[in-house]
Amino acid sequence: MKKWLSALLAVVLLFSAVAMAAPVKSKTSSDLTKTTSVTAGGVDVTSMGYIFVTEDSVMALDELDKIIETVNVQKKAPIEHFDAATQQAMLDLVRTTNPEVETLADWNLNEFVSLGVAPEYSAEVGDLVVTFEFATPYKVGQKVTAVVGTFDGTRTEVAEGKYEYNVNWTPLEGEVVAAAEDNSQVAVKFPTDTILEMQGSVANVMAVLAEPVAD
Repeated sequence: MKKWLSALLAVVLLFSAVAMAAPVKSKTSSDLTKTTSVTAGGVDVTSMGYIFVTEDSVMALDELDKIIETVNVQKKAPIEHFDAATQQAMLDLVRTTNPEVETLADWNLNEFVSLGVAPEYSAEVGDLVVTFEFATPYKVGQKVTAVVGTFDGTRTEVAEGKYEYNVNWTPLEGEVVAAAEDNSQVAVKFPTDTILEMQGSVANVMAVLAEPVAD
């Protein structure tokens, strides 16, 4: 995948502070993302396929439309799509290892991926570290954070005759572990409780936010 495709992806997903409209085959980055490794307690369990990229659900696409509305129409930062408690939890998690970070308001959102959990996963397996390869060429040392959304299939009426799927957001630690000219790899830590919640959900999505860096 060439560098121009990564740049195009950032544009068509409309996640940067200056968003632009453009046609796109897939609205999410699921078809441009793959898992490269999965470890449990330092042991390679990639072959078990515990967490994997899957097809986008109606819930995932609806949520993406809401993010695009937040950024492209309301002219807000991607972080503002999330409720206040989730925003604070994401910032608090980032600050545990990067106390100098004061805000995520200028962070970009370039990844929005649908995930599945294999039925073979159990609590005995424990926490997992999943490394994803993205088309976005992040840089090693660039600060990133992930947030997983789980859907139980229920909806809430937010206005007369308008319903939205309920989603629960959980911030996760992320780290850029490898970088190339046209892609990069980000390791994301999934706690056991979060994986079990994902396993019991009807759909799951993951978004990755990253600090802006100079070219």
